[in-house]
Amino acid sequence: MASAIGSDLVEPGQFNTGYFTFWAVIAIAWGTIGSAVIIVLPLVESWETIQNILLGMFTNDRLVEKIEELNFKLQTIISAMPEAERIYLLEKEKAKKKEASEIEVQIK
Repeated sequence: MASAIGSDLVEPGQFNTGYFTFWAVIAIAWGTIGSAVIIVLPLVESWETIQNILLGMFTNDRLVEKIEELNFKLQTIISAMPEAERIYLLEKEKAKKKEASEIEVQIK
């Protein structure tokens, strides 16, 4: 539309240097701004997803998965053998009492 309005101001074939420079600057600015918008807006809109992908690429997710799997297996074993858990806790309690009594003897 701007070119249609501008073309009415000058007769065909009557372009001076200033007029040509004016439209060349507008065309270059239009292309530059358009290119920047085409590149920047999609990056801004999907920046969170890009960060999540990069984080996933550079962290050790396999290690985390293995640890979670081992924790699940251990919980399954403990829940399947409640008497083993009870015995473990009793032994742990005895060890704490023994350690406390030894410390008490050393203090006296």
